[in-house]
Amino acid sequence: MKIMIVSKPVKSVFKKSLELAKKLKDVKVFFDSTNGKKYNLPWQKIENFKGDMIITVGGDGTFLWTSHKTNLPILPLRAEGIGFLTRGDIKDVLKNPKIILEKKYKIKKYPKINILGNNATNEVVISRPKPSKIIKLQLTIDGESFSFMGDGLIISTPLGSTGYNLSAGGPIIYPKLKTFSITPIAPFNSKIKPILIPIDKKIKIDVEKNDCFVILDGNVEKSLSKGESFVVKKGNNLKFVEIKEENFFNKLKKFFTDKHF
Repeated sequence: MKIMIVSKPVKSVFKKSLELAKKLKDVKVFFDSTNGKKYNLPWQKIENFKGDMIITVGGDGTFLWTSHKTNLPILPLRAEGIGFLTRGDIKDVLKNPKIILEKKYKIKKYPKINILGNNATNEVVISRPKPSKIIKLQLTIDGESFSFMGDGLIISTPLGSTGYNLSAGGPIIYPKLKTFSITPIAPFNSKIKPILIPIDKKIKIDVEKNDCFVILDGNVEKSLSKGESFVVKKGNNLKFVEIKEENFFNKLKKFFTDKHF
C-alpha cells in the first residue's frame, strides 16, 4: 500500500501526522512537499502522487485544499478545529491503525461542481468585486432565463451545503441527494429564492452589469467582466474514504447546536 499524508503545517498537528506514519507499518508513506522538505522526509507533490489514498490531517481547510489537487480517494482526519467535513479524529486512527492497514473502510463518491475548467468540492461563489457595487447576472436553466441583482450567488454541492450556503440562508442538503443548490446573497429587488436543481442540469450565467469574482471553495479566484458568460455543471466525483458509518442527522445535531460552539 502507498499512502500520502497531507498535514496542516502546524508543529502540533504535524507531530500527530508523523505518529500516524509510524503506525502504518508495511505501508510506503509520503508527505506533501511542504512538510516533507521541511522535515527531510519522503515527499511528493500532491498532483504527482499515484498511490492508494491521501490522508489529510488538520481540518476542513486542509481537506478542501487537497481536494483541488488530486482525484485519489481522500480520508480527512480532524486534528483541530470544527472539521464538519472530516471523517474521523486522528486520535481514533492512532489507536486503531488496522482501519487503514486492513482496509476496513469504504470509498464513496460525491459530486463536485465544474466551472471555467476547475472543480469545486464545496461551492462556487459568484461575488461582487467591490462592496459599493452590486452585480447583475442572468441565469439560464433548461432554456428559461432569470435575472438576479445583488451581492452574488452561491452554487453549492451537498457536501458544501453546511458552509457558506447555510450561512446565507440556503438549505442543508442530505449528502446522498444528487442535487446542487443556488442561493442568492443579499438580493436587491429580486424574487429569486434558494432553489435545488438536479446535478445533471447545466446553468449558463451571463454577467450583465459590473465585473464579478468567481471563487471556488475560497481558494481559486477568477475575475470576469461585464458581457462574459460561463457554464456551471457537474464536475468530477470526489472520492471520500469513509472509516465508519455516520448518522448525518446526529452529526448535524452535534455540530449545529449552541453547545458545540
